[in-house]
Amino acid sequence: MSLLLSLIETLRQSPHERHKADLAVAYAALGSMTEAGFKLDWLEKKLDEMSEKKEKEEAGETRMQEIENELKDLKLKCSDLEAELKKEKLEVLAAKELISLDTLFSLEFLGAWVFVLWCSDVLVCSFVLGVLVLVLVLGVVRLIFLNLKLEFGFTFFMCSGRFVFRFPNECHLRSASRDLGPISNC
Repeated sequence: MSLLLSLIETLRQSPHERHKADLAVAYAALGSMTEAGFKLDWLEKKLDEMSEKKEKEEAGETRMQEIENELKDLKLKCSDLEAELKKEKLEVLAAKELISLDTLFSLEFLGAWVFVLWCSDVLVCSFVLGVLVLVLVLGVVRLIFLNLKLEFGFTFFMCSGRFVFRFPNECHLRSASRDLGPISNC
C-alpha cells in the first residue's frame, strides 16, 4: 500500500519538481503492483501522460536554449554588419571629400567644365572675367563637379547679369533649366 501512495505522491508533484528518475521509479512501482494483481490502467495512463509532458518540457527547454544561442549569434552578426556599414559609409564620405581650392585652381578648364558650389540647395557663386569665384555661406557645403551646358553663353551673362544653365543628362541628374537671377542675389 505504501508503494501505491508513493506512486500517487509522485503524480501529484508539479512538473518542475518531477524528475525523470522519479518517473522511472514510478514505472517500476507500477510494474510491481500490476504483477501483484492490481488493475491500475488509469494510473498507467496518468503516468504515461506525465512522462510525455516531461519529455515535451525538456525538449522545449532545449529548443529554447538553441534559439537563444542562435539569436545571440544573429545579434552579434547584426552588430558586426552595422559596424561594417558605418565603416563603408565613412570610406564613401572620405572618397567624396571636397576638392581643395589649390587643387581646384590647378585644374585646366576645358570646354564647358565648371565647378559649382552648392550650399543648402542654393547655388552660391560669382563669375568674374570667366573665372568661377566660390563664395562660402553658412550650412553644409558640397562641391559638385558638373559639365554645364551654357544656353546663352558668357556674353549674355555679362550683359544681363543673369545666368541660365541646364544640367546635362550625363551627370545622371534630371534635366532642368534654372534662372539664377541677378549676380547680386548669388
